[in-house]
Amino acid sequence: MIEELDEPEVPSMFICLISLEPMQDPVMLCTRQTYERSNILKWFNLGHFTCPTTMQELWDDSVTLNKTLHQLIHTWFAQKYLQMKKKIPRCNRKRFRGVRQNESYGRFARCHPRSTRRSLWMSVLRRNCFLLFKVVVILC
Repeated sequence: MIEELDEPEVPSMFICLISLEPMQDPVMLCTRQTYERSNILKWFNLGHFTCPTTMQELWDDSVTLNKTLHQLIHTWFAQKYLQMKKKIPRCNRKRFRGVRQNESYGRFARCHPRSTRRSLWMSVLRRNCFLLFKVVVILC
């Protein structure tokens, strides 16, 4: 039987105050508040030129990458990805040789996490981990 995987608690500083979702591309406004880039650009496209948190009028509508937070987020995601990867059971593919494809699908499905949400979480972790390693390779 598959053990339920615990979803990691995302640190509050990694959460975008607009969407309440973990940020992947954190940018800072002139008010020093940080948001996910796509969310703050949508905010601007709706005609708002105030800070969503402080409601201060923005004297500069440019956004700047919050490099420190960006690095912290990607480091955290990479660590959590490795921890979660260790917890996921591996499928024994040899066991399914010779089984018709439609039968094997149901059996393979039992080897994978049941929750779609967890699957999505793992795909986000994989993507962030890949991006992190891609950046490291480019910098080396």
